[in-house]
Amino acid sequence: MGKKIIGLLVAGGVLLLVLFYALDFLIDWLWFDSVGYLQVYLITLGAQSLAAVLGGAFFFSVAILNLYLAQRLSPLGPRPRGGLYNLSPLANASIQQSLKYALWAGLGLFTYLAGKLAAQEWQTILMFWKGQHFGVQDPLFQQDIAFYIFTLPFYRVLAGGLLLTGIAVVVLVLIKYTQNEAIFLSPEMRRLYLQPGAQRHLLILGGILLLLFTWLFWLNRYEVLYQDHSIFFGAGYAEDLGVLTIYPVVTLLALVTVGLVFANLWRPAYRLTLSGLISTVTVAILGLNLYPALLQHFLVKPNELLKETPYIQHNIKYTRLAYGLDQIKEVSYPARETLTAEDLEAHQGTVANVKIWDKRPLLNTYKQLQEIRPYYEFTLVAIDRYQVDGQLRQVMLAPRELAINQLSLEARTWVNERLKFTHGYGVCLSPVNQVTATGMPEFWLKDLPPRGKPELKLERPEIYFGMLTKEYVLVKSRTEEFDFPAGDVNRYTHYQGTGGIHLDSFIKRGLMALYFQDLEIVLSGYLGPETRVLMRRNIKERAQALAPFLSFEQQPYPVISQGRLYWFLDAYTQTSRYPYATPFAAAQGRLNYLRNSVKVVVDAYDGQITFYCMDPEEPLAATWRQIYPTLFRPLAALPGHLKSHIRYPLGFFYIQAAMLRNYHMQDPQVFYNREDQWDFPSEVYEDQEQPLEPYYMVMCLPQGSREEFLLLMPYTPIRKKNMVSWLVARCDLPHYGQMLVYTLPKDKLIYGPMQIEARINQNPEISRLMTLWGQRGSRVLRGDLLAIPIKDSLLYVEPLYLVSSQSQMPELKKVVVVNGPRLTFGDNLAEALKQIGTEPATPSLPSEVKPATTLSKTPAQALKYLRQALEYLKTGNWQGFGQEMQRLQGVLEELGAPLAGDGAALTSDPGKN
Repeated sequence: MGKKIIGLLVAGGVLLLVLFYALDFLIDWLWFDSVGYLQVYLITLGAQSLAAVLGGAFFFSVAILNLYLAQRLSPLGPRPRGGLYNLSPLANASIQQSLKYALWAGLGLFTYLAGKLAAQEWQTILMFWKGQHFGVQDPLFQQDIAFYIFTLPFYRVLAGGLLLTGIAVVVLVLIKYTQNEAIFLSPEMRRLYLQPGAQRHLLILGGILLLLFTWLFWLNRYEVLYQDHSIFFGAGYAEDLGVLTIYPVVTLLALVTVGLVFANLWRPAYRLTLSGLISTVTVAILGLNLYPALLQHFLVKPNELLKETPYIQHNIKYTRLAYGLDQIKEVSYPARETLTAEDLEAHQGTVANVKIWDKRPLLNTYKQLQEIRPYYEFTLVAIDRYQVDGQLRQVMLAPRELAINQLSLEARTWVNERLKFTHGYGVCLSPVNQVTATGMPEFWLKDLPPRGKPELKLERPEIYFGMLTKEYVLVKSRTEEFDFPAGDVNRYTHYQGTGGIHLDSFIKRGLMALYFQDLEIVLSGYLGPETRVLMRRNIKERAQALAPFLSFEQQPYPVISQGRLYWFLDAYTQTSRYPYATPFAAAQGRLNYLRNSVKVVVDAYDGQITFYCMDPEEPLAATWRQIYPTLFRPLAALPGHLKSHIRYPLGFFYIQAAMLRNYHMQDPQVFYNREDQWDFPSEVYEDQEQPLEPYYMVMCLPQGSREEFLLLMPYTPIRKKNMVSWLVARCDLPHYGQMLVYTLPKDKLIYGPMQIEARINQNPEISRLMTLWGQRGSRVLRGDLLAIPIKDSLLYVEPLYLVSSQSQMPELKKVVVVNGPRLTFGDNLAEALKQIGTEPATPSLPSEVKPATTLSKTPAQALKYLRQALEYLKTGNWQGFGQEMQRLQGVLEELGAPLAGDGAALTSDPGKN
């Protein structure tokens, strides 16, 4: 009865395991087929399955062979009595039965684990098989970089797998010999005896294990290339002349010890073998630790720069190669303080795109003005450029996604969550530098349904795939989907796309019900023959499911093109095994080689996802293209209307900029002394100092011929505030990816961001304004401080926002502009820039002192806003009421400002304040 129960339990467990894997397999098959990448899934599945079968089969074969040998080598005839076996026949039988179960259970478990562990290394196996050359060799071993990224990891996995196989086989063989009583204790239970056949068998296995340990030890010598020093990264003098000298010695001793182990098969010499093993371990410990330490202390430390110079050069060279810093062109930039009105006029394309809206307060403004209903949510504000009215304009936009968790508890029914509320709707978009009379952004696209500029029209505004779309939904059902609210009524729709898995059979519905653990999929009468399930709708999750070997930017960005909404997601190829390259702790893990090799484009309506290869020659990308020939498409296949929205990724740029802080120094002595170390500047946001973030700009490069989309980051010297350089990456084709670093003169002071912040703080008129606003119960919020190169001069721009304690909605109140010694501010950028190019001696008329004719209109405007607000109040339109009251507040503040005399736009010299 016991055997039957155990058999049933084992069979049930195996069946559940099979069903678990089969369900995932079937769902993945359906999903990959629905997105058009079934071949990608089959290649991955084939690699995993083949690795699992081969790994499991290899272990099982080796184990069975050794168990067969153990059976043959076990003694025949009467077994020795006494000690462990001096037990009653019933006890002996019980031990024998337990050992038998343990043996077969261990064999099954180890076989399963061997297959599972082998399957987990499918990427290592495929990369070893298809790995492409880098064309660069390391300086110590003269191996192509591909050896360290594709070949060496495979060798490590192979050696480690064989070693684990050997250890598991020894465990099973010991159980077998114990079961056959070839291993026993003396009657006094003080000494362990092995039968001669068991001794020879275990000696052979021990020799093989020691040989595998030796192989792993020999492979470990390449780790010196990843040695972390305080000054540089990679092997130094002590590792090169010390550690690498010891490895061959220890390896030779280990091989001699292996020979001694096998020699015991003919002539036992266990003490000599043990002496060889102890000698090997001793030389390894002392040689790999003490000898390099002595070299470091007595030779390197007194002459560190002299001894380490070649290795510092290796670190500089390979770090610059690994992060693409060797492709950055250095250009001198004069940073003169002579920006004139004529210069501004000549660079209108740049001036028209200066960003005065910070995405952080702008997100709050978007939320209050354009979310419209509680179940809509803006999660990000993206920056892009569009051709509007025949000009290239930089804009900020946010997709209006559906936040299903914001529905009321009563409304969160299965029908609503899975069939009704299926998608977000539309986008709000505004230019980066335009503001209304009340300090709000000027919308170029807004409301439901979206309306605005004809160049930005959205014919398909539904967002079925996005950032908040983390749950599955069912579309094309027998009930209509909620589309968007239109006044007092709601608009409804039916999904017209082809995305998703077609639930055209009861079997598919059953599989989905099991997968999602949702019985309603089977029971609901709303589902019909055309119903589709949309799953893996989150953009990043969708991309990762198709390409788990890539890493991805933290956030995608939305793009409007030809009436549809798309998501762009930057994907990276990376490794941490690039020799001599200093690692970086990134969000996607520790790495020391990174390339933005792939752009992912996802249609927000039907979920169609496409991977475009930006650099087909990049070795890691080329390797994966060899493995998955149908996954990647060339950049030329990207439609032209989408190419204009490619941008250099912020995450990659930040990592490159961070590494450039030290690795722009290419002279080993300068690098050793850190004579010219750079740092990221800080800025003041709200009232707190924080690191300045890279920022996008539409501008004309110095000596450039037209405006283009760029990504910038200034630098200051380490622990100093003045600016020394700025880095720029070009985003537009055909110059995409080109990077330049503009170095500033070292013989004069160029104000850095925090010095500009200090000057703003010290300006008496700005300080008085901030105090006055604070007395009115509002909070001043300081936005992004931008350093904008125009011609051969730097222009700083910082917006000031006012946040009411009641509404918490930021309003743009002033824009501060600084060029050299001149500091001006006004109600908007144009007003502030009027002072640039004028003589700084005479302050201008306070900007808020308006002529009497202007003031006479202001009370009428206030009355108009008040009446409209009361009308909204009567109808219960709280959003309209809030907007009108906000406008009224702005007018009342303007009415009070001239009486207080604040708001002057001055041209000031900090030396005179």
